[in-house]
Amino acid sequence: MSEDSKLPLSRRKLLGTAAVIGGAGALGGAATTSLLWDEEKFGNADNPNVLQAGELDLKVDWEGTYYNWIDNPTFSSNDVEDPAVVVEEGPNLVDQPGPIINLQDVKPGDVLEVTQSAHIFGNPAFLGWHYEEHADTDNGITEPEDKVNGHDPDQSDGTEDGDLDEYLQVVIWYDDGDNLPDEVLPDITDGDGNEGDELVIDEEEYVMDVASIQSAADAFGGADPVVYAGNLAGLDGANVRFDARDSNSGAVAEEFPDTACYQNSVTEYIAVLVWLPTDIPGVNDNIVQTDRLEFQFGFDAIQCRHNVGNDGLPMDDTIADADAENNANSPEGGTTTPDPT
Repeated sequence: MSEDSKLPLSRRKLLGTAAVIGGAGALGGAATTSLLWDEEKFGNADNPNVLQAGELDLKVDWEGTYYNWIDNPTFSSNDVEDPAVVVEEGPNLVDQPGPIINLQDVKPGDVLEVTQSAHIFGNPAFLGWHYEEHADTDNGITEPEDKVNGHDPDQSDGTEDGDLDEYLQVVIWYDDGDNLPDEVLPDITDGDGNEGDELVIDEEEYVMDVASIQSAADAFGGADPVVYAGNLAGLDGANVRFDARDSNSGAVAEEFPDTACYQNSVTEYIAVLVWLPTDIPGVNDNIVQTDRLEFQFGFDAIQCRHNVGNDGLPMDDTIADADAENNANSPEGGTTTPDPT
């Protein structure tokens, strides 16, 4: 090749030509290039990864006696396996799904004792109890003077509502499950000095002793096993958190020591005494005639995990929200829980 036939190529032009040739080669080989890839999986259809929510289940049983000075009928959660079961001449019970106690003829001197057992299954939990009144009324006029003067039936005695809850006395305490009030009435014996599980109470003497107490707060306030002592009106809207450290039967959760949290798979016994004193202090016994009181009470449980920081308090806010949601979505519907504040 002669010198005249040579094309003047600079270094920049040579690099540019090489780039074009390389690009063409890449394009030309794309149709035959193999695709290389890799994959890692954790779990498959035969051995999948699993996330399962925790479980918390609360079961409640009860057993009680209504001392009416006639036949002292007993009742228990076993009585309401069939919703049609009614305890004759005692508290009428309906399964809905807990006990509904219907006392039609409460008299001064009557005593109601109920031992309730709460069983926690699944996770450790804080345990609580709530009471809410739905109706409190004079339920008619029994005084003829008021009827003649045209007074409102619910103000027949000068008050705006019923008075039964003001005079019904109540004490709630940590029990050992024996349906005996020896924790709060330690002086009760069977005459032979027996105590505890060997104690055999003379029912008539027992009822007379309780019914003669005019003030539960004065008689039982401050005692170690007592959760509440006072009149029934003082419980309205209350949300009580129980404390496993004070229990006579439950146990503190091993995972959450030094807290009020209950170990799962244990039972807590809470006993309740309610009575109308034989001598209502300061007023004529007629003030409670025909009064009607409608209420509900129940146990509450909330898991301890994530609630230990405040030792499960306040239970009322959490439980009230959950209770309102459950009631709204229940088949009955329409039942609301009041603002705990």
